[in-house]
Amino acid sequence: GRLMEAAEQRVWAPVVGATLDLERGPIASRRRDLLVAEAFDHAHQDTALGRFVTSADAVHWQEPGNFRQRFPKLDITDVDRVGSWWVGVGLVGPTTERRRPTVAFATRDPERGPWVEHRLSRRDSPWHVVSFGAAAFFVSFDENVIFRPPK
Repeated sequence: GRLMEAAEQRVWAPVVGATLDLERGPIASRRRDLLVAEAFDHAHQDTALGRFVTSADAVHWQEPGNFRQRFPKLDITDVDRVGSWWVGVGLVGPTTERRRPTVAFATRDPERGPWVEHRLSRRDSPWHVVSFGAAAFFVSFDENVIFRPPK
């Protein structure tokens, strides 16, 4: 989606300088000082990886370097927040590959990590994450996994 703003609270217009095309999110931190989202990487359309990105101003987005180092081929499909934890899910490999394994990931600090991960399935099945109360629910057509983060 495009990032829009309302100049003088009347007319919406695209934000000049917005750096990414967001697909899912953004999700705000409790203090509203950090946003996390999933963005489409137009520079690498041949590999078609959804990127995990953060922003402090909703205009300038960046992918934490440690995330891509930890998950070099992860195609993000959904992100959310449960308590003080950021959670997400993605498929390993570009969308052109078949039968990609699915990985769930979580961290308290999306800009620095560390990251915990859990392999959900070996099927190329759509997964979503829904947070409710003190747990995150990773949901697909034939399997559900609940993540309850430590306090």
